Amino acid sequence: MIFDDLLEIENCIDAFFETQNKTQPIIFFGAGFALKRILLKFEERKLPVACICDNDPSKQGTKWENRYDILSLKKGMERFPDALYVITSPLYFEEISSNLEKSIDKDHICPIDFECGHYFSGRNFKAFFLQNKERFEKFYDRLYDDTSKQALYSVIKAHLSGKRSDFVSACTGTDDWYLFQSLLRPSADSVYLDCGAYDGDTVKLFHHSAVNGYKSILAFEPDGTNRAALQNTIDSNNIKNIKIIKMGAYDFSGRLAFTESGVYSTIVHANQSEQPPSNAVVEIEVTTIDSVLNGGFADIIKMDIEGSEYKALLGAEKTIKKHKPRLAVCLYHNIADFIEIPELISGMVKEYKFLLRHHSKSCTDTILYAVP
Repeated sequence: MIFDDLLEIENCIDAFFETQNKTQPIIFFGAGFALKRILLKFEERKLPVACICDNDPSKQGTKWENRYDILSLKKGMERFPDALYVITSPLYFEEISSNLEKSIDKDHICPIDFECGHYFSGRNFKAFFLQNKERFEKFYDRLYDDTSKQALYSVIKAHLSGKRSDFVSACTGTDDWYLFQSLLRPSADSVYLDCGAYDGDTVKLFHHSAVNGYKSILAFEPDGTNRAALQNTIDSNNIKNIKIIKMGAYDFSGRLAFTESGVYSTIVHANQSEQPPSNAVVEIEVTTIDSVLNGGFADIIKMDIEGSEYKALLGAEKTIKKHKPRLAVCLYHNIADFIEIPELISGMVKEYKFLLRHHSKSCTDTILYAVP
């Protein structure tokens, strides 16, 4: 069958945690957005974290979350000569690795990009994949083009292996992120819904792609810090006919617990495995796309909402059935989304064509496109 040759793949991240010397000091290189959740995996396994190194002089000499010293590479090498360096920047992984090799023995640089195991471990993915292999195969058969089928195969392989090289091979390109220059190109009468507008990065892409103009933009963003950045993007790019909705897109209207953490801001679910500290949680308002539009038109909907995509789709069912908008929905936040989201959309509009693209060199930005 389609995926049978992938079933014996071993996960390199699981193997690392099983075999790593429990006494060797760990130095994380990079005090950026990916550090926190990678660090947590090491702390859970009681691996000895020595410090954090970063090239930014403004960070050096400070403490990360009042816990770990942030040092220059030189001071880190002097203080912990036998340490293993773990790179925490998925965006600049190869560049940092190459630079570290100029100063440090290659054996002391971990070759694994732990961001590739950011959302779920290889074992968890493999167990779910084996239990639902037939549904994955049906999704594969449902995909419209060969690029999509190869992308799904390659992404599954990468999640099973945990290897950055496999995610790099799975990447279908980063130049046309969200396909606004092709499949989702705006027209003069386009109404664009951006669910998870963040700092305006995709609003900006949409705006720049709208060479023939557009009618309006609705940007859903419940995080106050993100909204300030979004407003700055709107102002600095002279983006017109846009309304910011200070709520999250969901399957009901009400209030929910929420963590405000920038790129990882997310709704908190009672049954999730990792609960944030109580002082990091606020309440936000959520609403449905159907209630916001109230029967009105939308022809492009993008969803990147840290695992709430399925719920937001449920709250957009009337809109999707009535107007059949082009959809761009992230699949990589929850394991089950790989199959449950395509199944949900198929149940709403069976004639949708499905395309899949993987727009990164790590485990993020696997996006399902649905077009009527």
